[in-house]
Amino acid sequence: MHKYLIFIILFYACDNPTASKIPPIYDDGGSFTYEMNLQSLDVGQYINYVTINWMPYNNEINDFISYIIHSENETLLLIEDASTTSYQLDLNPNQFYKLYLDMNSDTKILMDSIQTFTRPIKPITEFTAIADSENWFTSLNWTASEEIESNFSHYNIYRSFETHDIFNSLETCNCLINTIDSQNIASYTDSINLVWGGEYYYMIETITNQDYKRESIITSNILNPSYNPQINNDDTYASDSDYNKIIINWNYNLNETQFYSLEIWRSNSEDVNPFNQTQLATITDYNKNDFEDYYLIGDGLMWFYKLKLIDVYGNINESELIVGNSHP
Repeated sequence: MHKYLIFIILFYACDNPTASKIPPIYDDGGSFTYEMNLQSLDVGQYINYVTINWMPYNNEINDFISYIIHSENETLLLIEDASTTSYQLDLNPNQFYKLYLDMNSDTKILMDSIQTFTRPIKPITEFTAIADSENWFTSLNWTASEEIESNFSHYNIYRSFETHDIFNSLETCNCLINTIDSQNIASYTDSINLVWGGEYYYMIETITNQDYKRESIITSNILNPSYNPQINNDDTYASDSDYNKIIINWNYNLNETQFYSLEIWRSNSEDVNPFNQTQLATITDYNKNDFEDYYLIGDGLMWFYKLKLIDVYGNINESELIVGNSHP
């Protein structure tokens, strides 16, 4: 028995180890070659859920026990049907969550993990405030939110005099000046109780029917303020030794009240600017300084990244090209 098994292994060892023509190879304990291939192809596409998928465990001796889906701290689901190959996790917008999948059989235990995340609400963009110096009113203009129409509820327009610190607590600032119910409206004229020559700051909040919220950048009717965002390229890098994923780490100069978002872009060629290809994620959590890219990474491949750092005034700083490799 053992001589024939050794012959079979040697015969196929010269072929591509991922080729579909290689049959399962059983040992005396009845185990066989199986990879879960855990992935999430809809990651970052939806505001409130993400789906993970894996390959089914299916062998001739029917030794399957269970799949276990869990976080670092708790079991989320026990699955006793080997043909089940997907799981949907409900999350809040722009939430990152590490999921673990264990496969248990009579002969082996396999474990894998993946970082999942949802996208943020899509805010208004291209936001400007222009003061009329003769009659002293402010014209607000923006590009409408591209949030899914069925999600959209309304915009809230906030105003603050001389400083925007009160925007840190919108629920108690008493600075809401109007609400707009139409998603496609992209302008507003503010002329209510303005101090002549006074500087005003504005922010527009996009609200969904699920009561999820996303703030815009802050704009002034007089100044063009900036916190001069800068990505520290010396402390920004990508991994080169992980299977089926690339981990990106970064550092920048903004503090929590100055930070608005950080975008992660990717291309598959050094000759293609990542900003012209695929946006992987938008980070709105100031405390997050790493990202695990699993999206169709593969093994033994090189990917090219750039980061876009945005301060609360909408000023942008772009990173240098970041090169990452998955393990061969």
